[in-house]
Amino acid sequence: YCLTCPSGSTFSVSTCLCSGSAEIYDVDLNLCVCQTNYYRYQSVCQLCVQSGTNQQCTCLVNQVFDPQKNQCYCVENMVFFLGVCTACPANSVRTFDNSSCYCTKTTSIYNPSDNTCRCKINFFSSTCIACPTHSQKQLFDADDICECKVTHKTFSSTTCDCAANFQVVQSYFCQQCVAYSSLLGGVCTCETGKQMIENQCFCQSNYFFFSDQQTNERVCNACPTTSVNTWVCTCTAPQQFNQFLELCQCVATVYEAGTCQSCPQNSVINQ
Repeated sequence: YCLTCPSGSTFSVSTCLCSGSAEIYDVDLNLCVCQTNYYRYQSVCQLCVQSGTNQQCTCLVNQVFDPQKNQCYCVENMVFFLGVCTACPANSVRTFDNSSCYCTKTTSIYNPSDNTCRCKINFFSSTCIACPTHSQKQLFDADDICECKVTHKTFSSTTCDCAANFQVVQSYFCQQCVAYSSLLGGVCTCETGKQMIENQCFCQSNYFFFSDQQTNERVCNACPTTSVNTWVCTCTAPQQFNQFLELCQCVATVYEAGTCQSCPQNSVINQ
């Protein structure tokens, strides 16, 4: 039967040719292995040290030599990291093939790039607990924060909270407080003198909105005593409200004796 040549080798005539100068092809294992008196270190075949008349393979610090595989391994619970044998991180053990570490906590995973146990996807904190509802964390992102998926929500300690001046609606959405209101006890509340009607702040009864030209803000001023308020001042007919003068005025008539009366024929209003 036919076999695919191992990684790092090429096919020539009837055998596989290994790329390393000290490597030979083992047809039984279908692998490139080191020649006799060579050992593998960081994927490269190294010549064993000559000691007297005997060839003896001497490994580096915290390494042991496996004569059957002609290879140096890190001692128990250590792995190659940045060229040296380094202890597996806390709460982890070395894998059976000696190539990596395995984190024992089910919500964490080994990161070979920095030799640490990091939280799995959607887990965070030093103890790797689940991210709160409507949030996420990608693998190997910073373990101290989750990303909130709801617009205008920010992550705070262990929860996703609405941003400043936003209130929670429909259990988890965030809605910005309308003009002239602010968040009070988790609810958008109109400022003093105003009331919330259909998600807008209006002046309270018998007050009307007036634009303050000095501050360019809309303030609530009291309606005249001769008017009533239904969000705007309404004067008793036939008077109309003049918001600039803040009083009720007769229209095209003259005010006389407490009522609006028409000027007599052949006369006009004295301005």
